[in-house]
Amino acid sequence: MSNDNNDAAEEYAVITTFIDPAPARELAEWLERNGISAILTDTTPRFDASFANQTAVYEYQVRVPSSELERAQRLMEEADADSAIAEDHYLRDFTDDELFDVIRKKDEWSDIDYTLAQRLLTERGHLMDTSVIEKLQRERLEELAQPSKRQHLLVALGYLFVLLGGIPAIFIGLSLAKLTKKLPDGRKVALYQEADRRHGVLIYRLGMVAFFLTALVRILIPFVAASEAQ
Repeated sequence: MSNDNNDAAEEYAVITTFIDPAPARELAEWLERNGISAILTDTTPRFDASFANQTAVYEYQVRVPSSELERAQRLMEEADADSAIAEDHYLRDFTDDELFDVIRKKDEWSDIDYTLAQRLLTERGHLMDTSVIEKLQRERLEELAQPSKRQHLLVALGYLFVLLGGIPAIFIGLSLAKLTKKLPDGRKVALYQEADRRHGVLIYRLGMVAFFLTALVRILIPFVAASEAQ
């Protein structure tokens, strides 16, 4: 398995995406054991709200050669269908609520764990039809779509940096106003609450004004000093 996305010899295609690196690594290693080259790529956006110790979204892609994509998908489907659940499998120690959580948070688990969780719940007498699964995953999407908590400290820092010259304020304002996070269904939603986004727009504009005023003052000072010296 490789963690490098620079492979010039052959085009690779994404077979699945995770927001947790552990199941992504597990799947890549499993594909390698089955004779399919797999690359694990961290595609998490690098420009994030680091000022507030927040990250827009974590995203880990498992990719295989395009020529092997169908075979890899078939192997995964066969593994899901045919694998027996060992008596000592860690999922057997999960409570029913924890297994439902595996299904609800499919984006954090491997496809195999997701399928095995459904089987275990069925064994325990739960009806796992499409409507139940879709309801759980809708709840998960609604949860992930919620914006972060209010960013009072970041907003305050933004206004402070406006007074100190503007450049950091510009970046803070942009992060508050524009950062988004990607949901498992592909949608992008705002990372921050509406009130913080409004502050972000204002901080950005004030930061730009402060930056240009500061630059203008620094340009004019030598001329003023020279004229006074004459």
